[in-house]
Amino acid sequence: MPESIIEKLKEKEIEFRSEHIPIVGREKGELILSLIQKYKPTNILEFGMASGYSGTILASEGAKLTTFEVSTPMVPLATELFDWFGVDATILIGEASENFDIVRQTNSKFDFIFIDHAIKDYLSAFTFAKEVASSGAVVLFDNINSDKCADVKKKLLAENKCGIFDVGDGMLLIQL
Repeated sequence: MPESIIEKLKEKEIEFRSEHIPIVGREKGELILSLIQKYKPTNILEFGMASGYSGTILASEGAKLTTFEVSTPMVPLATELFDWFGVDATILIGEASENFDIVRQTNSKFDFIFIDHAIKDYLSAFTFAKEVASSGAVVLFDNINSDKCADVKKKLLAENKCGIFDVGDGMLLIQL
């Protein structure tokens, strides 16, 4: 049986954690991978690239990845990881909202969207995600059970049919 992307990322997970770089980690990574294998997206949008760990998992089945990252020092780490694993990624540097027009100009539609950046921006990210999502797209939110996310979670649950995964500090899935 071939080694999974999660196993291939094991050394990077240890390295990133030792350097206090935020990553989704193994348990959430396995959930993300199972969702990617289930829904088979071809065009993915990620809010919050950081080291590229989650983006590598998101695109591990061959999808094109467009990712937002506010922290310029993270770009070389992610670029190295993407190159190593052959990820076809477009990295947009700066606040996600500052890059919305760039994404709009591509006329791209995304079939999987992962929201894992500043919680204060989750709802505006979701509004934009719905604008650029293809029919039936999946939107996955990270950190949904954290105290900081209580208001966001309440609003999402009230207005959408959602599934919650109790891994780590929680993930919430909405299929549009």
